[in-house]
Amino acid sequence: MKKTHIKNIVQNYLLHNETCAYFLSKYCLRLYLKMFYEHWTKRRLNFCQPEDFNQALLKLSWENSHNPKMRELIPLCVDKYAVREYVASKGYEDTLNEIYGVYDNVDAIDYDALPNQFVMKMTNASGRNWICIDKSVADWPAMKKQFAEWLKDTEFGWLSGEWQYALIKPRIVVEKYLETLGESSLIDYKFHCFHGEPYSCFVGYNRDMDDPHGKVCFDDYDMAWNRTERILPSWHMNRRMIPQPKNWNRMVQMARDVCRDFEYVRFDLYEINGKIVFGEITFTPQGCVQEFYTDEALKEMLEEFNK
Repeated sequence: MKKTHIKNIVQNYLLHNETCAYFLSKYCLRLYLKMFYEHWTKRRLNFCQPEDFNQALLKLSWENSHNPKMRELIPLCVDKYAVREYVASKGYEDTLNEIYGVYDNVDAIDYDALPNQFVMKMTNASGRNWICIDKSVADWPAMKKQFAEWLKDTEFGWLSGEWQYALIKPRIVVEKYLETLGESSLIDYKFHCFHGEPYSCFVGYNRDMDDPHGKVCFDDYDMAWNRTERILPSWHMNRRMIPQPKNWNRMVQMARDVCRDFEYVRFDLYEINGKIVFGEITFTPQGCVQEFYTDEALKEMLEEFNK
């Protein structure tokens, strides 16, 4: 049996055994990130000399995990509630979405007092959200049970190699449901910021609102709002031109102001009926295995990041 085949068998076992994966990620993060990347991409991760942008972000994440300043600041910025204070401290409190409450216990939520539409999300996780579009037909008991289970998971992040989420206290944030006139779903404006300077704007639109975690169209614009060809065609089957946001200049300046302390940030904003609304801050987009970019785009982004 070839050594590479044996290696793949061992990696698959370790990654799919949660106890082993948790131990490796928490105590041998560099090795875990290497195995995680190679498992999902079928490519070798070169920590010493990253070969594309995804690899550079994994290296940076590992370095940040050993940097005392970043180890304190990054979890603050990915905490879905604590980040509000950070954004406000940069002078952008007016962009924060309205919240109805933050809770340590799901039983403390007064469901009847909530409006018909709202969003619930975990403070310490990515993707653990509930978008309630119509409370009259929502299955609150099921969601209550789900969030109670998520609250018990204090180790979220280790299995994806995203150490920053594991350092956040699990809480539930309930906030205002956002919608905009003339669009079937929100448009996400996600700025890739290199060393405090916005490099490009990754745009998500045409999301299937019957499945908020499902189908969505992605595209990419440069800082002069020219659409690029960086996204694989399979990720924008219903592609269309997205108008430049009315508040584009302030969005760009906001990204600079909030992200200046970091080597890399993905900074997410919305524009709701002419007003900027802060979304979130991300340091490891898609676990640093972003699969929607072309290989050429990932190499181009690496070159720009290394400047």
